Amino acid sequence: MPDRYTINKLIDEVIDRANPNLTRIERRQFVLDNTKYLGNLITPKKVSDRLRFRDNQLQNAQNVQAAQAAQAARAVHAQTIQTVQTYSAVCTLLFTKYEKFLDDDNAD
Repeated sequence: MPDRYTINKLIDEVIDRANPNLTRIERRQFVLDNTKYLGNLITPKKVSDRLRFRDNQLQNAQNVQAAQAAQAARAVHAQTIQTVQTYSAVCTLLFTKYEKFLDDDNAD
């Protein structure tokens, strides 16, 4: 009797061949149809459990990517704010120097 790892690996290989646009129920049926020659080694419950596990893994990966993208966006936003503050300080300094230049020029 094969171990659970081998059965899961086999189920995964068949799932990978299924059209990803199918619903979970359709993918389950695809796996069952393509493994029926194995008898009772691949049960509907095992396939459903494996599909749920893989869907959860995919969702977790998408959540991690979304969190990383949000963190990167926050970093870009913080950098943009810092850049704007720097430009603002430079503009204020230039304006102050220009006013001083005009005052000095008018004093003559």
